[in-house]
Amino acid sequence: MHTFPLEQRLLALEARMRALEALVAPRGDEASPGYATVAPSHPPAAAGTEPPAPPESGEEGALWALGGLLRRLGAGQGGVVYAGRYSHPAGGEVQWQMGRPQQVLLDEDWSELAPRLAALGHPVRLRLAQLLLQGMGAVADLAAQPGMGTSGQLYHHLRELEATGWLHSPQRGVYALRPERIVALMAVLTAARQ
Repeated sequence: MHTFPLEQRLLALEARMRALEALVAPRGDEASPGYATVAPSHPPAAAGTEPPAPPESGEEGALWALGGLLRRLGAGQGGVVYAGRYSHPAGGEVQWQMGRPQQVLLDEDWSELAPRLAALGHPVRLRLAQLLLQGMGAVADLAAQPGMGTSGQLYHHLRELEATGWLHSPQRGVYALRPERIVALMAVLTAARQ
């Protein structure tokens, strides 16, 4: 049976979804490795309230996030987890955590990630992502920033980031990072500094 590229992509996506669903542990609102949680655009905490702080070193130690991952993994299994919170300058926030078991990562086709990673591999695109995270989103404002090039070059970079899933255009002439990509981008940038 011959399948077309779109059908192949859908079949692969369905297989990946089944694999992810098989990893979800029934633990209420908690996320297990292989399961993503996102809470986009809810109002900031009420005035006078502070976000919960990470445990002090006496509670779970300096590697408290790793401790949580290790409790969720089976003996002899590896994995990765990242989490974060982004507070938008105009209000609202995104909270996200994502985990993947080592074997799932090793078994995947990494080559399909190349376009998404390559899209970030240009200084102007990284600067655009930074400006978007800082609250700037109107194309006119972005174009006024130094180093953006011509309007045609700017739109080329914006389209590339949009095509690879990093951002979207909620209204004409305005761009924003996709909520589910914000903490992922911050994790990639954090890892790149190591």
